[in-house]
Amino acid sequence: MTLKVEVDEGQGWYGCGQMVTGRVTAFAPTTTACKAILVTIGGYTKTQWTDSEDKLKSAEETNFKEAVTVWAGR
Repeated sequence: MTLKVEVDEGQGWYGCGQMVTGRVTAFAPTTTACKAILVTIGGYTKTQWTDSEDKLKSAEETNFKEAVTVWAGR
């Protein structure tokens, strides 16, 4: 089975509370048993700055990670 996740066109980054929309397409070349399809969504913060010695510094922090059921069988 192949899953394709497409996010609608945006600026490439999103702010707190901003809605993100898109599509999940599932393709199975043969009949496939499936209980559910989950999509895991995550968000992170990335910051860059220059210190007092003009060295580039950066930090990254995960803000959330959530699994969403986009389809569930009987």
